[in-house]
Amino acid sequence: MTMRFESVKPVFSEVKGMSHEKKLKPDHSLVGLLPALISLVVIAIVAAISSARGVAWATTFLFLGFTGFAFAAQRRSGSLTYIASTVYLLIATLALASAPDSVFGLRDRTVFNVFKILTLPSIATLLYLMFTRRAKWRGRDILELAAAPVEDLGDGFTERPYPFGKADYSWDEILGFAQFCGKYMISLPYIASERVCLVPIRMGKEFGHLWNVSRSISKDTWVCFDSEGNVTVNISRDDYYLYHDDLSFDQLCDSLADLYVEFLDMYRRGETVRIIDRLNAVKVGFFS
Repeated sequence: MTMRFESVKPVFSEVKGMSHEKKLKPDHSLVGLLPALISLVVIAIVAAISSARGVAWATTFLFLGFTGFAFAAQRRSGSLTYIASTVYLLIATLALASAPDSVFGLRDRTVFNVFKILTLPSIATLLYLMFTRRAKWRGRDILELAAAPVEDLGDGFTERPYPFGKADYSWDEILGFAQFCGKYMISLPYIASERVCLVPIRMGKEFGHLWNVSRSISKDTWVCFDSEGNVTVNISRDDYYLYHDDLSFDQLCDSLADLYVEFLDMYRRGETVRIIDRLNAVKVGFFS
């Protein structure tokens, strides 16, 4: 099937492969560190009021909880990174539980040593995913790329979905693209009976999406493809005001839709590596 995008404009032709000034404000959010900070506080409190074995129990159950969260996130997104996270957290949980005089009450260190050794390759895998930027949600990368060709300033934010235009694509193609976006953390797909919405998620904002299955995305940034070929865009207030300037809202919506349409076309041609390369070229921080 030949895909025809009636409203596509070559807005990225001048910025492909070129560096551009960052249009987003710096990211100083610490939300992504909250799980680690909360864990440290809980362990410190338990250590103050309990024994060493009590700390072992608390730490083990914290890791077990995070294992469950990682597994749920993987089921929701299909991300390869969450598979690696689930494996690491499960191994770490079993290592903590099998440590001498810990949860299992074992005195022989053999089981503990096995799980301790297994944590090494699992940590190495996570580090590899992190330094190759595969362990981060690409929301800020998407927002930067969308803003790159937008030079005009406007009157500010407009709280309404923006109709971009029509496109010819099969339902199976858009479903496959949505799965690809979730797998590589480009966007989180929300799939309904007649449309697919792709939500670019910034790091630190993923928790409410991954673990709230009934979440409404009406106030989020998204690009939707429906069963009749209509493409619609929405940019959230929070995301719009991340930019230094009040960019032209209509141009920004057009540019965001163009970006997803271009990625969809690359996906159909089997050029998914180019999509990842485009995102990596933005050089947004590992934790941003």
